[in-house]
Amino acid sequence: LHLLSRRQRQMCIRDSPSPPGRPSACDINVNWCKLRFLKPMNDGGSRIQFYRIEFRKKESARWIFQGNAENQFSYDDIIQAHVDNRVGAVPVAFRVFANNEIGRGEPSKPSNLITFEDPF
Repeated sequence: LHLLSRRQRQMCIRDSPSPPGRPSACDINVNWCKLRFLKPMNDGGSRIQFYRIEFRKKESARWIFQGNAENQFSYDDIIQAHVDNRVGAVPVAFRVFANNEIGRGEPSKPSNLITFEDPF
């Protein structure tokens, strides 16, 4: 029987993270919104360093980089990110990727479409 050293076992099981949960927007206004999503089920064997956020306009197939959100301590595994309006009053969807030292994981499922507008 061939036994792997601790270092070899760590090298074997390290991978990029699984996808985060599907994001949902809250506190939407004309200038920004909060995007909430669950941490990935699997961090790939190393700490999540940050989350990449992308958006897509309703009539487009192209995803555009929105920004990065820092990994946060969370008791309930929910991450919250501040997202500035970069598109005006156009409906958009968001998706999120988790990144660890190995690389970027697969994207989350896209959010529902939102439009940045004042709630009243």
